[in-house]
Amino acid sequence: MANRSLRPAIIIVDDAADIRRLVQRLLHDLTRDFDLIAVDSAAKALEQLERRTVPLLITEYAMPGMNGLDLIRLVKLTAPATTIIMISAYASAELHARALSAGADHFLAKPFPLSQLAEPALRALRGWQSHHHPEDADS
Repeated sequence: MANRSLRPAIIIVDDAADIRRLVQRLLHDLTRDFDLIAVDSAAKALEQLERRTVPLLITEYAMPGMNGLDLIRLVKLTAPATTIIMISAYASAELHARALSAGADHFLAKPFPLSQLAEPALRALRGWQSHHHPEDADS
């Protein structure tokens, strides 16, 4: 069960350390109201989801162990309000459709301009803030 005393967290899931760092830097510059947690596997992301409120999860598709589609399905079962953005170098129309069908809110094909990630991420976080903390929504 999520610990409500902790700040809400954004979870970044990618087995590539350089991608995790890049996304962390982008999100750190965009928002200071959320903890940023970067992990290299779906299993570690699920551990964090058990402990934290997670308004936004960004996940890679292809990872060792559980892939991003399976992670999305599990997240939507346990935390259906979490906005999920899937990123992948496998940019097929089939994978895009499968990601959305599994519950992803957005799909981005690598490489992508950072603005393509920033816009849906900010929209998700602002939406979460306006629902949970209406007095902070404009900050």
